[in-house]
Amino acid sequence: MEELINKFPADHFGKIMDKVLGYVRVGEGVGVYGMPGGGLKYFLRLAKKRLEEDGGTRVVFIECRAEAEGLEEKLRLLLEAGKDEKKTIVILSEIQYLWKKQMGVLSMLLTKRKSLWNHANLGLLASGNGEVMEKEGEYGSFAGVMLGTWLKLPLFDLKGTERMWKINKEYYGFDYPLVLAKRVFELSGGHAGLVKHIGKAVDDWGETALKDEEKLLSYPAVRINLEELTKTVTTSSELILSELGIIDTKGELFSPLLKKYLKNYQNEWVAANMPQLTAQEKKIASFLIANKNRIVDKDQIAFLMGLSEETFSLWAIYKAISRLKKKTIGEYELKTIKGRGYRWESGQK
Repeated sequence: MEELINKFPADHFGKIMDKVLGYVRVGEGVGVYGMPGGGLKYFLRLAKKRLEEDGGTRVVFIECRAEAEGLEEKLRLLLEAGKDEKKTIVILSEIQYLWKKQMGVLSMLLTKRKSLWNHANLGLLASGNGEVMEKEGEYGSFAGVMLGTWLKLPLFDLKGTERMWKINKEYYGFDYPLVLAKRVFELSGGHAGLVKHIGKAVDDWGETALKDEEKLLSYPAVRINLEELTKTVTTSSELILSELGIIDTKGELFSPLLKKYLKNYQNEWVAANMPQLTAQEKKIASFLIANKNRIVDKDQIAFLMGLSEETFSLWAIYKAISRLKKKTIGEYELKTIKGRGYRWESGQK
């Protein structure tokens, strides 16, 4: 990855990079959030590179998902070493995994920061996904003190997409024309993961891959990106989707590829076990399964359906759910929670 990062210009991610570095260089805590596959891990690596280039700064990079085991001890030793007064910046990647498993880690970091360090000598940079934004309020004061500022990592604009298209071609050895970048931007919406994997599809299948969206959706790496995004879409509130940039102010998805993927969406279990359902019923069942044991109201289902379909109605959704119950009786229990919505309670999925 370091070789790839070295190809990025200092302003690769735009103004947000200088803003983030400005905070951590003076000992502040800042969080950066974004959608799955949108470039967060590359943003943090470029931030690390630029901070190391400052000279005289200790930069500690921690992958929270991979290093959760023993992380408290690692941070304790690091913070006690702070007595040497050397400026240190701790970068925590995918902080949502800490919030799930080890809340005490950040509390300890806050306590040690106050007792051992000159405030300006310890900066904290963290990244997180939509789950972090959903749960931020639950952690109240410590989230406010440790990560007082949260900034959204935006998708690439056309110029940024052209740059990524060129860098990926050089780094991965992809064989495609640079002039295709505009079409790639139209399909991907500037999503870093989609730009990369569409490039791989064009390298494997040729330029025709960009003309046949259905075929492009079948490319494994592209499907993985879209599946990750779909998981976020089906389990997050409209507010969080807007915060992440997955939908715009008009409620439109950022990528026509994602919209097309959602239009025929059904998870693997539904496809394998419910062949008797219509396409619409399969989609609704998939939404309910994604939110298993959570109440999903009709408005939320309507919102999800509306992201990929031009016409629908609450009445049509109500009728589809009624049919769904009759067709799948005995396979799971879909409960109606009076006045609130529906809840999938199958033990099979």
